[in-house]
Parts: sequence; C-alpha cells; structure tokens
Amino acid sequence: MDFSAIGADRRSMGLARCQRCGTPHGKKQSFAHQHAPLSYPDKRILCGTHTCAAVAFLWLTDEEEKRYAEGQRNFRVPGQPYDVQVV
Repeated sequence: MDFSAIGADRRSMGLARCQRCGTPHGKKQSFAHQHAPLSYPDKRILCGTHTCAAVAFLWLTDEEEKRYAEGQRNFRVPGQPYDVQVV
C-alpha cells in the first residue's frame, strides 16, 4: 500500500480568512487561491486573524491549488480540529 498520498494530504494546510480581512500574507508561502468551505456560509469556519470572528473562506498555496485541481478537497486549517472540505 502506498502511504505517500496520505502524508501529502496531512501537509496540506490552507489558511482561513474572511472577505474583509482578505488574502493572507504568509512569511514563507503565498496563499493566492480562494475557495469556499463546503459549509459556507455556515459559521463553522471562522477567520484566522486574532481580531476577527467572521465567516471565512479557505486560501490555498500554489502547491495546494495543484492538489485541488487533481481532486483533493480536504485541507487542514490551523485552529480547526478537523479537515475542511472545499468546493
């Protein structure tokens, strides 16, 4: 059994930001691709900034966007106890 795909899924970690806070600016990565969580606009995924609690979108890096194009839909988000499915 090939477990390499499982490891790749675990490394996928988008960032959650609302429309008002906009595109996140990472120190090491660029998060340029916006996707709505499957539950949007349900309030399960909230903006990841310290001063905002608005409903959020998920922002992916170029590498994660490539995986999204290949069919991956579940991504980890800091501060969430579960994967987030995006559409």
